[in-house]
Amino acid sequence: MTLPPSPLMQSEYDKGGEWRDISSAPRDGTAIWGCDPEHAYEGKVVFANHEWEFINFSGFGTGTGFYPTIWQPLPKLPAIRRVPEQPEGQEKSK
Repeated sequence: MTLPPSPLMQSEYDKGGEWRDISSAPRDGTAIWGCDPEHAYEGKVVFANHEWEFINFSGFGTGTGFYPTIWQPLPKLPAIRRVPEQPEGQEKSK
């Protein structure tokens, strides 16, 4: 589960797009985009258990060994529009 940005970090998330030194990254469970340019690693990470961990599709769990040196906020998600379900017996118009 990805947590929303902390209220203190919301203004940082609104800026987006700029790489920052990892020392300024949130360590409150907020997911960020981390990068280690020297070793060509980048990905969605969170600070947990006193270290940076990749977040994979099923949640946490790719272990340790990633030491990002720069970071940036994740982009805001686009608005999702739900398509209403059709009542039974009615076909979708073409």
